[in-house]
Parts: sequence; structure tokens; C-alpha cells
Amino acid sequence: MIAGHISRAAEAVRRGIDRLAGMREDEERPLALSFLFFFSVLAAYDIVRPLRDEFGLLFGKAALERNFIYVFLVMLAAVPLFGWVVWRFERRRIVPVVYAFFIANLIAFWVALGAFGQTPLLAALFYVWGSV
Repeated sequence: MIAGHISRAAEAVRRGIDRLAGMREDEERPLALSFLFFFSVLAAYDIVRPLRDEFGLLFGKAALERNFIYVFLVMLAAVPLFGWVVWRFERRRIVPVVYAFFIANLIAFWVALGAFGQTPLLAALFYVWGSV
């Protein structure tokens, strides 16, 4: 009985989106995937941001000021590099690679923090990575 209500609700939402946006049937899957990707990015950032802030404050005000400088320097290199990548490659290939890169980074931080604990270097790296 619940499944019937859910499927009717999903159908009503689909019809509403179709009417509102003029969406074709072949656009439903890409729309759902883009929603999932964007939701995942926002959810991950909401988890990473408090950790980043905590690591930024972990070793005092001087470390935080230094980390801001590191963020600035990394951004000076990262923004033109990412601009070149977007200009050079197709977006449908870039998005999965960028997602895989950041997933691998999160796993690497998890492993490093488990192995070495909260060191000043790891805290600074995570702060800069989370800010960039």
C-alpha cells in the first residue's frame, strides 16, 4: 500500500516538473543525476566545513593566519589550472574525474588522520584543501 502512494507521489512530482520546466522524457535521468551530484556536493561540504574550521583553529591564531596565506597561494595556481582543464576537456568527462579526485582526497585524509593523528601539517593541509 505504501509503495502505491510513493509511486503516485513520484508520478505527480514528475508531471509537475514536466509542466513547470517543459522537460522531455529523455531529460529525466540527467536531471535526477545532476540533482544527486549537487546534493552530494552540498552534503559533503556541510560535513567538511566544520572539520576544516576545527583544524584551522587547532594550533592557534598564528597557524590560522598562515593557512589563509596558503589558501591564497594554492588558489592562485588552482583557478587557472581548473580553467584550462574546463576549456580543454568535455564537461561530461571532467565531472566524474573531479568527483573521483575529491573522493580519493577524503579517503586519503581519513587514512592519514587515522595513521598519524592530528598533526600540524595534516591540519594545515586539510584546512587549505577544504577552503580551496
